[in-house]
Amino acid sequence: TYNANMPGAQGTKDFFLFSAFATSEYKLSDEWTVQTGYGYAQRPPTLTELYAGGSFLGLIQNGLNSIQGNPNLRKEQLHQIDFTIRADYERVRTGLHAFYAFAPDYITYLNQGNFSVNIPGSGPVLTPIQRFQFINTNMATLYGFDGYFEYDALSWLTPFGTLNFVEAWDQTRDEALPGIPPLVTRVGLRL
Repeated sequence: TYNANMPGAQGTKDFFLFSAFATSEYKLSDEWTVQTGYGYAQRPPTLTELYAGGSFLGLIQNGLNSIQGNPNLRKEQLHQIDFTIRADYERVRTGLHAFYAFAPDYITYLNQGNFSVNIPGSGPVLTPIQRFQFINTNMATLYGFDGYFEYDALSWLTPFGTLNFVEAWDQTRDEALPGIPPLVTRVGLRL
């Protein structure tokens, strides 16, 4: 029944993949360095993204989801521009990295509504289980930054902190991309 419900599920899938990047680095001083870069990469769909047959996977936050594969998925593409500035002093290290990326054919989900169950005598009844299918969106954008700071307070003790921010948006459907935490921060001590 899977092949009947999913046209194109039979046969072989081949993906020719290509990636490349270029970076440039310039030392402003003995301590400060700037770096810029551009990268291009491709990613094929996973077997789950291609052929999941209504599996209950914990991919969407609420957990009550049925995921359907899509054998017609195209490979993802990503164009990314980066800018980094770093400082490395004897006891202090810090840096900030920013990026902007656009991704044609990004693989995401399409909400197909709630799953229904046909109860004899009562007809179809909607359940709280939502149905999703993997799809390619024409254009997704991702941008953000990550930064770090560490200080050697003692020869054996280094307090540190990191901050990561990502904004990911499906430009085709004008909505946020699922599964990407927007802000992550860590503070700690390294012994």
